[in-house]
Amino acid sequence: TEVAIIKEINKCCKLNLTYGRYTKTKDDEKCFQLYTSTTAQFEHFMCISNWPNKICNSEYKLDLPVKIPSSYSIVVLNVPSQWDEQTFGNELKQHYPSIVRAVRLFVKGGRPLNKVRLDFSSYKELSSILKSRRILLDDNNTAFTIEPYQAPTRVLRCHNCQAYNDHIAAHCPNKNDPICFRCGQHHSYNPNCDNPIRCVHCNGNHMAGNPVCPKKIEQRYETNQRQKLLNKTSDTQTPRQKSAWCGNTTAHLLGYEVVTDGDNNTNNQVDFIKMLEKINNTMLYIKDQQDELKSKFDAFDMKLNHYNQDINQMKFCINDILCPLIKEVSSQVIQKAKGLNKHILSPLYNKLVNFMSKTIPPSNVIDVPTEHTNTGECFTSNSDIN
Repeated sequence: TEVAIIKEINKCCKLNLTYGRYTKTKDDEKCFQLYTSTTAQFEHFMCISNWPNKICNSEYKLDLPVKIPSSYSIVVLNVPSQWDEQTFGNELKQHYPSIVRAVRLFVKGGRPLNKVRLDFSSYKELSSILKSRRILLDDNNTAFTIEPYQAPTRVLRCHNCQAYNDHIAAHCPNKNDPICFRCGQHHSYNPNCDNPIRCVHCNGNHMAGNPVCPKKIEQRYETNQRQKLLNKTSDTQTPRQKSAWCGNTTAHLLGYEVVTDGDNNTNNQVDFIKMLEKINNTMLYIKDQQDELKSKFDAFDMKLNHYNQDINQMKFCINDILCPLIKEVSSQVIQKAKGLNKHILSPLYNKLVNFMSKTIPPSNVIDVPTEHTNTGECFTSNSDIN
């Protein structure tokens, strides 16, 4: 499955890929198309040695992309139109080895501009140029101003029903009623269709998606205007950090609709409500945890009180009952003891009396006089007893 392949690649390459899908090649062969979401992932997979030998215990054939993402390109300004762009690119390549191509930009009609597009194979080297906003032709003396390259506005077209800016073939609602891109008639895809060429949008003598198609030009203009409105709106809001990848490729691949200005406000409101709900749920969860913790502390406190009561009872039994009883019995025994026995018991009796006088409050010491002794006799010293 797609998920198993992505998990296997992430495990081998230590990356975090999240999207890939099965598709077919021009030769109608089944293949798996993998999409990267960061420049680090793209550069990692552009190196053949970084790929595993097998994926899911199966051998595979690797086809790397020929086109470089537009985020790997910049535009050099104020380059005289008389200069040869290839020679200019080779001069720059002496200082920036990751340059792979230099292309002159033209306006409609073939008139050259004073701008040259440079394509890089490494975003690390490109990022330093973007930060300085200039590119050096030699060590320090000659530099040209640069700007990020903005790719031409792409017009999304479904390759099944040929509809513009609505969906892709994977999410086409008319999968059972395909339209030929070549003749505009309703039949399944056939690259060798020999019907007369006709555009399904404008009935012109060209295939669907042709750059000169009036309908496609109109769609591109509407997309540009919509993008300008979105840019004006974003200027009044908190600026967002731009991704290294340009365009709406991810949204188109996943079948998302193009967000208009009104939809954007609605989405912001929905996101704000969802955020409030999430905060509320988090607070309720914290309160439940606090209540549970309080109940545990209450139970622990009850156990401590119970143990404290037991200890107090034991202390009362020892201090108020056992010790006075032992003291009284010992006093009676010593009074009747003679000779060696009295000599042995007297030190022990004195230790008990001293211990009780230090550790037991006087109110807890109970002396019970008998006919053979009195209260004073209980606290006599060892010399008195002897």
